[in-house]
Amino acid sequence: MRQLIHVTPRSALLLVLLVAMMFVMCCAGGCFSASLTYSCSSDKAMRADRAKSIPAVVRDVPFGSEGASQTCTVIGRNGWAPIRINVSTRDLDDTRKYCSSER
Repeated sequence: MRQLIHVTPRSALLLVLLVAMMFVMCCAGGCFSASLTYSCSSDKAMRADRAKSIPAVVRDVPFGSEGASQTCTVIGRNGWAPIRINVSTRDLDDTRKYCSSER
């Protein structure tokens, strides 16, 4: 049987060095990214155990007969409270509310 790839000691050494260098770069990159500080207010609140004071909005599943308004529920310190958000297209007709090159 004929050998397809001829490996010399020099090419084997280069391959081992390449793999070792990639391993070191991956480890160094992981250590570098772990040392970066990323400030997120949600993470700070969870660490401080203040998650109960953060209000959360839960959107209810709309029925087929509902219009443009949908009911959402806010969970806060005092418990559950429904809110209603109404949407209007009245502001779409006002051209002063849009950026244009004519100004």
